Amino acid sequence: MNAVAPRPLLKVCGATTVDDVELLAAAGADWAGLWYGIPGGHAETGLEAVTALAAHTRECGMEPVLVTFLGDVDALREVLERTGVTHLQLHAYQPPSTVRALSGAVAGGLTVIKVLHLRAGKCLEQRFIGSYERAGAAVFLLDRVTGDGRVGSTGQPLSVAEIAALLPAVSVPVMLAGGITADPGEHRPLLRDPRFVGIDVDTAARDPAGSFDSGRVSAIARGWRTARYERVGS
Repeated sequence: MNAVAPRPLLKVCGATTVDDVELLAAAGADWAGLWYGIPGGHAETGLEAVTALAAHTRECGMEPVLVTFLGDVDALREVLERTGVTHLQLHAYQPPSTVRALSGAVAGGLTVIKVLHLRAGKCLEQRFIGSYERAGAAVFLLDRVTGDGRVGSTGQPLSVAEIAALLPAVSVPVMLAGGITADPGEHRPLLRDPRFVGIDVDTAARDPAGSFDSGRVSAIARGWRTARYERVGS
């Protein structure tokens, strides 16, 4: 019997304007990543901006995701309360204790997406995976760290072998980031893994000038979603 994976979620990271949000919604994105607390980041937004963008994202039928390097629990609680965001992506090296402290920060529940950083085939947080899960991490986002330590928006893909080596240690859903294109390519096996729930893109969704491109976003959404109907197993 052929295995058919669920419809992959598409998160596009780095929206900074109302026009960005509307383009992503029209092109088929499910989640819009809003940067806050990422010093020097190309899509960094202030509190007023991220609050307004989160509201507009919801109006457009998408889920706003607060993407941050922050580890200050009190500061993050304040931002979550102000913005009404219920999905938080911790894209740095925050410890499990931070996840635990934030898990009850939102009435009705907070979805904590913890990035797991891989470098040279090894997960830098490997020994903490179980602790993150027990602390309340709902989703792990797998992403590559560059040789110089840069994290996020690297455009560098993870190999199937790297992912396969990590997955046995993971129980919660996973998303994939890094070098995503419209063709799942060698990552097609992920589509039959029950833990795989979606992809996260930034650079692949932009034109050479760095602006979001609706055609590129639509192509990525279509490529990964139609791939679920292919013969991925027996």
